[in-house]
Amino acid sequence: MAAALGCITFTGSCMKPSHAQFVWFDSSGVGRGLYAYFRRVVTLTAPVAEARINIFADSVYQLFVNGALIEFGPVRFDPRFPVYDTIDLAPHLHAGPNVIAVRVNAYGHKTFKSIAGPGGFVAWGVITTTAGETIDLATSDDAWRVRQSRAYDALAPRLSFALNAAEIFHQIDDEA
Repeated sequence: MAAALGCITFTGSCMKPSHAQFVWFDSSGVGRGLYAYFRRVVTLTAPVAEARINIFADSVYQLFVNGALIEFGPVRFDPRFPVYDTIDLAPHLHAGPNVIAVRVNAYGHKTFKSIAGPGGFVAWGVITTTAGETIDLATSDDAWRVRQSRAYDALAPRLSFALNAAEIFHQIDDEA
């Protein structure tokens, strides 16, 4: 399951709640052209009153809710001052089961947009229903499932010093 990599610092202090852990599919996060899929199923018994999630990924992420692409990021950042995105999930959630999924690509090398570092993902936030139910979205327990994607070619060529490696996707190797 997910492994903790440590706290992301933000101007000398931790930018996330202490219970949200920086996670990856292994304990190192080291490698080139790594892709990880994170998935959380949330079952709501009442309409959503408020739902926000905060996300940081090194190097980039795509957020999907119930199969629809909702957001991607983060913007260019310096590892000494990482940035995270806050996304309103309320318009995308409904009563019953909901799937929150995040695809993270860890470049594993320096680009114009990022400095080489280990792959990692952290999320935190809360869903509150009109019935008063609250669901913590922190990446801290087994509620988030993670798996490495082996469908992307880790040896794909870099076409420029400024860009990440090309994405070469082998559909036959993608797990359902």
